[in-house]
Amino acid sequence: MSTYFVSDIHGEYDLFMRLLDEIKFSSDDEMIICGDAIDKGKQSVKLLSFIASVDRFKMIIGNHEYYFLKFYDSLMQSVDDADDVPYMIASYFPDCKRIDWDLLDYLESLPLYIDREDFLCVHAGVELDEKGLIKKISEQMPQILLTDRKFKEKSIINRDKTVLFGHTPCFYDNPSGRIIKTIGPNKRGNRFSDFSKVRLDCGVAFTGFLGVLRKEDMQEFYVGGEKK
Repeated sequence: MSTYFVSDIHGEYDLFMRLLDEIKFSSDDEMIICGDAIDKGKQSVKLLSFIASVDRFKMIIGNHEYYFLKFYDSLMQSVDDADDVPYMIASYFPDCKRIDWDLLDYLESLPLYIDREDFLCVHAGVELDEKGLIKKISEQMPQILLTDRKFKEKSIINRDKTVLFGHTPCFYDNPSGRIIKTIGPNKRGNRFSDFSKVRLDCGVAFTGFLGVLRKEDMQEFYVGGEKK
């Protein structure tokens, strides 16, 4: 069994399927998706429906899903007939004439983070205290977890947990656009626990490629690469 991490797929269903083929993803593996599966690309609903149908995919909410749900909530409060809402929402996505209620329920069920013994997955960042330690995750503000762009520049002191996140494309700090791994204090970078944080957003809407990280050996896999 392997655990993979990816973020900011942004409606690129075909690229995501190529990525699964590239890593030979199996029913024994797990894929954690750090938000922003929708928008920008042309197959948001198809991609989201596929993600929701696979138990081995674990997704957290990104800012694009969050703001879409705000739009959905405003419609529910303003329409006379709730049955019209799935059709009205379809205007938000180019690949859908009607969105299923089950898919809306799935979006509403997405957590803000996934917290495991040795890693923490968020969409954008986490808040640190004055010592560089991660503040209690369950008490952090959603806006920090969803939209923070300063976290990538901060140093984490936590020695027992790797933070994986997306939101800000890697090409802002790495011209190749590839995944950025930050080695923790007094670590060598030989294994997963040596890294304090991993930035996953390859900026698919701009670079045309997706990347995924495998936890067990820290190997990166990429597909695409055609400039948008």
